[in-house]
Parts: sequence; C-alpha cells; structure tokens
Amino acid sequence: MLRSAGGLGASVMAIVLSRWTPNSRVGRTMLTAVACYGVAMIVFAYSRNLWLSIAALAAAGAFDMVSVVIRRGLVQLNTPDAMRGRVTSIESVSSVRRVNSDRSNPERPRNCSARCSASHSAGRHARRRRHVGSRLPCPANQQSPR
Repeated sequence: MLRSAGGLGASVMAIVLSRWTPNSRVGRTMLTAVACYGVAMIVFAYSRNLWLSIAALAAAGAFDMVSVVIRRGLVQLNTPDAMRGRVTSIESVSSVRRVNSDRSNPERPRNCSARCSASHSAGRHARRRRHVGSRLPCPANQQSPR
C-alpha cells in the first residue's frame, strides 16, 4: 500500500494537470510544489499512522508530478530547436538512471551500499567495480574464503 501511494497521487495529479495546466507563475508554482513535497516527506517521516503515511506519500507523488511537468516543459521551451532532441534524451536517461539505480538493478548485490550502486549501474560490464569516491573495492566483489 505504501509503495503504490506515491504513484496513485502522481496519477491523480497527472489527470488534474491534463485539464488545468500551470500557465502563469510557473516558477512560484514549482517552488511551492517542491516545498509541499518536502513537507509531505517530513509528515511521512514522523507519521505513526498508516493512513496518514499513505496520504503523505500520495501528496508527495502529486507534488512531484507538478514539479516534473513544469521542469520538463521548461526544458522543452528553453532549449534551442537544434539541440532539443539531445537535451531531452540526456534528461530522460538521467532520470531513468536515477530511478532505477537503487531499486531494480539486478547487477547490484544486496550487501552493496547505495553509494556504490551508481558504479554498478554505470559500469555493469567492468571487471573491477569500485565504490564511488573511494579506493576500496566493492565488498560484493570480494571472494569469500573457502
């Protein structure tokens, strides 16, 4: 239930935004949405009630959808025509990588920290994976004594 609450809130907000798009004061709208997202995450962090937690996650998903719609629209409108495809593809790859780097990476072992998850995502075919920003090898690649 908790995992689907954010998606449900985002889906409802996507339907609302398809009818009423933010046309004026988009900067203020985006900053308000980001602030409300933060408040919803704080409410979720301190909540001890299941239904309040579900509502907070749904609200966070809804506010995140508002900021995503505005951000994607601004990128499309402010990018020169010759560069629009390249910028959009890089943005979509980076957002997919950000979402999938920790949750659904089959190459990432469970005892590997989230910090070295980025190195697993970036170099799946590399022989020696290392922690990002450190000189120690990833503990998942160390051989266990037999």
